[in-house]
Amino acid sequence: MAAGPPVAGPDLSEIRGTATFASYRALMANRSYRYWFFAALTTSLGDWAGLFALQILVTGVADSARVELFSLGGIMMARLLPSLVIGPVAGVLADRYPRRPLMVIADVVRGALFIVMAFSGDLVAIFALTVIVETLALLFLSAKDAMLPTLVEPDELTQANQLNFLVTYGAMPFG
Repeated sequence: MAAGPPVAGPDLSEIRGTATFASYRALMANRSYRYWFFAALTTSLGDWAGLFALQILVTGVADSARVELFSLGGIMMARLLPSLVIGPVAGVLADRYPRRPLMVIADVVRGALFIVMAFSGDLVAIFALTVIVETLALLFLSAKDAMLPTLVEPDELTQANQLNFLVTYGAMPFG
């Protein structure tokens, strides 16, 4: 079998993949990125703490072991449903509004909804509020990820994306 002509692809020679401590330190020296990083870290910690708090809340509200199991599954479904329904268009919606105010408003409203959930004794209300919280989370995450390339230089984007991944999932044990 003969090989065809070489396929032209993107020029990857300009992308530096060397992640050193100095490159991360230089990235954190960028004030705008540093603010973005700590805001994302705080939000991620709140998201993971909220996940575990919701699981404890719904099992505490349930009046039997059977309802506890249903409520745990129901919370996970309430968290995943917006991703399936709204996820494909969340980026489009987030691009229609200024990113910073959208992120701030989404986080403040999500925090307020978590407070309302803490005092709710109704499983259906908790499920409904969780769907709203997760819908706002999709808007927040879309705006957050779209904002990242505007805050750093193109040669810092690899390290910035690595730290973004670390902030998103590395905060789970602390949540």
